[in-house]
Amino acid sequence: MLSKSAGPQAPTKRMGDWEFIALTAFMMSLVALSIDMMMPALPLMAADLGVQNDNDRQMILTTFMAGLTVAQFFYGPWSDRVGRKPAVITGTAVFLAGSVICLVAQDFHTMLGGRFMQGCGIAALRILSMTIVRDLYEGRAMARIMSMAMSLFILVPCVAPMLGQVILSFSHWRSIFMVLAAVGILVVSWYVVRQQETLDPSKQRSFNIRSLYLGLRETCSHRVTLGYTLASGLVAGAFTSYLLSAQQIFQDIFHSGEKFALYFAVLAMGYGIASLLNAKLVMRFGMHKISYTSITSMIVFSAILLGSAWHFGTELPLPVFMTIMMGLFFSISFLFGNMNAIAMQPLGHLAGTASSVISLINGSLSLVIGASIGQAFNGTIMPFALGCVVCSSAAMVAMRWGDAETEGVERHVGRDSEVTEQLDQAA
Repeated sequence: MLSKSAGPQAPTKRMGDWEFIALTAFMMSLVALSIDMMMPALPLMAADLGVQNDNDRQMILTTFMAGLTVAQFFYGPWSDRVGRKPAVITGTAVFLAGSVICLVAQDFHTMLGGRFMQGCGIAALRILSMTIVRDLYEGRAMARIMSMAMSLFILVPCVAPMLGQVILSFSHWRSIFMVLAAVGILVVSWYVVRQQETLDPSKQRSFNIRSLYLGLRETCSHRVTLGYTLASGLVAGAFTSYLLSAQQIFQDIFHSGEKFALYFAVLAMGYGIASLLNAKLVMRFGMHKISYTSITSMIVFSAILLGSAWHFGTELPLPVFMTIMMGLFFSISFLFGNMNAIAMQPLGHLAGTASSVISLINGSLSLVIGASIGQAFNGTIMPFALGCVVCSSAAMVAMRWGDAETEGVERHVGRDSEVTEQLDQAA
C-alpha cells in the first residue's frame, strides 16, 4: 500500500490502491471524453447548427471549459462543508441535465448553453477527484497517485476521438451525448457504492462568504502555491490551445481526414507513457527537480516547433510535426501532476477550498490563453508554436518566483495557525 496522510483522525478508504487509482482516473476521464469525443463531430455539428465561421466551432469546446472553470470554485468549499459525496452526486446530476439539453439542441446557442451546463456539472468530478486524493495522500505519494491515475486517464484521449468517429460511422452526432450520459451514470454509481466519505470531520468548514474569502486569502498567500498554480495555468494554456485547434490543425493543414483520431491518439499515448514514467521517477528525484527539467525541455521543443513553422510554413511535413509534438507532450506530461502536488502541499488542512482556488486560477488562465491562441489559427502552425514558446518561458519565471524563498512553506506556519483559527471561528 502507498503511504497516506498521517494523523489520528485521518480518514481511511475501503478500496485498494489500484481500484482507487482507477476510480480517480475514470472520474477525471469524463472531462476528456466530453472534449475529445466531440472533435471528429465538430464540422458536422457546426453545419447542422448553422455555424458559418470555422473558428467558431471551437466554442463547442470553449464553453464547456468555461463552465468547468467557473464551477470549480463552488464545489471545493461546498464539499468542505457537506462532504465529497453530496458534491459529486450533485455535479453529476447537473452534467446529465446539460447532456440532455445538448442532445435535443436545434440551434448553436442552445448547444452552447448545454455545453456550459455540462462543464458546470463535471467540475465536481474534476475538482473533487484531486481533493479526495489530497484527503488520503500527501507529498511524493500524492504526486505518484496523481501520475498513476493520469497514466490511466490518458488512455481516454487515445480512444475518445476514435470512439467519436465510430459513433459517427453508424449514428448521428447526437448519440455522443447519450454515451457521455451513460458513462457519467456508471462512474458516479461506482464512486457512491465503493468509496466511503473522505472528508475528515475535524476539517469540516462552514460554507459562507467569510470562509470562502479566508480560504482564498490563505491559498494565495503561499508564494510557492501561487507560483506553481500560475505556472501550471500557463502550461495548461498551451495545451488547451492545442485541444481547441487540433481538429483544424490535422484536417485543414495536414489533410488527415478520418486519420485525425489516429494521430491524436499517438500523441496522447506518448503523454500517457510519460505520466506513468513520472510516477516512478518522482519517488526518486522529487517533484521540483522533475518540474524544472521538464519545463526546460518544453521550452526547447517549443522553440524547435516555432523554428520549423517559420522555416516550412504551410509545407511543414507531418512526420516532423509529430516528432516535435511528441517531445513537447512528453515534457508537458511530467508537469501537471508535480505542479499540482507542489501547489497543494502546504494546504492539506484546507484541501477542498485550496483545490477550488488553484483550479479556478489555473483554469481561468489556461482558458483565456488557450482560446486566444486557438482563435488566432490562420491555417498555419505559427500561432500555436509561438504560444507554446511564450507560455513555457513564462511558466519557468513563475516557478522561479514561487521558489525564490526557500523557506516558502515554513514562513507561513504561523500564518496558517492564525488563518485556520479564523476559519474555525467562521465555521
